[in-house]
Amino acid sequence: MQNCMNIVWQQRLASHLKKAKKPLLVLLGPTASGKTVFSIEVAKWVNSLPHAPHPNPLPRGEWTQAEIINADSRQLYKYMDIGTAKITTEEMEDIPHHLFSILDPKEKVTVGWYKQTAERTIDDVLSRGNIPILVGGSMLYISAVTDGYVFTGKGGKHVVPVPYDILILGLSRPRSELVQRIGERTSHLLQNGWIIEVEYLLTHGYAVHDLGMKSHGYREIAEWILDGKNAEKLPVLTEQINAATRQYAKRQMTWWKRDERIQWIPCTSLPP
Repeated sequence: MQNCMNIVWQQRLASHLKKAKKPLLVLLGPTASGKTVFSIEVAKWVNSLPHAPHPNPLPRGEWTQAEIINADSRQLYKYMDIGTAKITTEEMEDIPHHLFSILDPKEKVTVGWYKQTAERTIDDVLSRGNIPILVGGSMLYISAVTDGYVFTGKGGKHVVPVPYDILILGLSRPRSELVQRIGERTSHLLQNGWIIEVEYLLTHGYAVHDLGMKSHGYREIAEWILDGKNAEKLPVLTEQINAATRQYAKRQMTWWKRDERIQWIPCTSLPP
């Protein structure tokens, strides 16, 4: 169980929804910070607003329920569920989820494509009177939506006004706890089918150089498999994945430190 200062984010979200005409909630945080669990908690809270008492009663008008939209580049791919820690159907708890498992691991993805696809999905959710929640850790994908980037090709871009009323909540954990969670997650994924998942990809026409295989851990596991699956090298493989994941988490936090709009929510797995 995790403690993410519920009163803080609930008050901020309630205040935002009272005045937002086109609300877009963004939940971000470094890898292994607990975004998936937190997103379900937030969505369930939003869905309960008309029925459950809370400190800030919310006259929501037309808004009815929450829908979650993926902003993790790795979770866009099919057949890559375990290693990306993709949410399961059971974990969704009947909350609508979008942009998961929609691409083949060989398909190229651009930030421009993601922006168009995500905004089309956001607009569809809003058109049905629901509240879109953009959840993920892919920095540039999120920024493309929240900063209004329009990509013109060959690396060019310009900025247009963002058409949404955005609230950005970020999960913040102590560095030592995040490092521990990364190590525990890697071990859990390896013990629960990640290697079998990569073997499936390799035996079904996918190769180390395919775009999906660039996801953290997939290339390393594929190379280990192709090198003979030496059990003695498994601890080395595990640490390679952990190190790459820790470096990625550090890059994520460095990127987001620049964005003063993010309202950081201290979160911990330790007992309150």
